[in-house]
Amino acid sequence: MSTSKITNGTQVTKYIEFLKLVGNLK
Repeated sequence: MSTSKITNGTQVTKYIEFLKLVGNLK
């Protein structure tokens, strides 16, 4: 369970970083 939790957290972090990049482009 911890593995999927870490993977999910990593994807969320990447998604947040992606949103930050999109926000900077605007």
